Amino acid sequence: MIDFKYTQPNTLKNAVKALSKSSVPSSGGTDLLGLLKNDIISPSQIVNLKNIKGLDKIEQVDNGIKIGALTHLTEIVDNELINKNFTVLAQAAGRVGS
Repeated sequence: MIDFKYTQPNTLKNAVKALSKSSVPSSGGTDLLGLLKNDIISPSQIVNLKNIKGLDKIEQVDNGIKIGALTHLTEIVDNELINKNFTVLAQAAGRVGS
């Protein structure tokens, strides 16, 4: 595995500043760890998004929904708004496996 820089910004603005073409955003790491170990990716930096508040929300916007980058699949599956208006999305999220 290669050496890389690890950054933990606490705002979205700082995360955007930290991200570059050779960096990778992370929110959990289990999939990312396998990619790193198997030399599938070689980022210069990993930017941890977990400390950024508000990226785990599901909100209704106009005629659609906004799903934050840190929203867990189980939250999508269990969300009343999604189940009522976006059934296929809830079903798809329930069938995803890492």
